[in-house]
Parts: sequence; structure tokens; C-alpha cells
Amino acid sequence: MVSYIRYYFYVSNNFPTVQILEKLQLVESNKLNRAVFVLFGKEPSKFYPNF
Repeated sequence: MVSYIRYYFYVSNNFPTVQILEKLQLVESNKLNRAVFVLFGKEPSKFYPNF
């Protein structure tokens, strides 16, 4: 997932992964939010049936 984000948004490997996720607003108080599972999960409806 992170390698895909680095490639898609042209982010260098020196940039920490946590900061990438924070900039994309995919982390809240050091926990991944639902958007991560919906965007990058294989079966998001398994965890969130409303999607």
C-alpha cells in the first residue's frame, strides 16, 4: 500500500510512512481510519457492510 502511495504521489523514500498517511488524512491519533480500508482493502464490505 505505501509503495503504491509513494509511486502515485511521487514521494521520495526518505519521507516517513506515517507522515505520508497523515498528509493524506488517513491517520487519526496514530490509528488508521476507515478510508484506508475502503481505498486499499481487498474486501472493505467485510469490515464495513454499508460500503
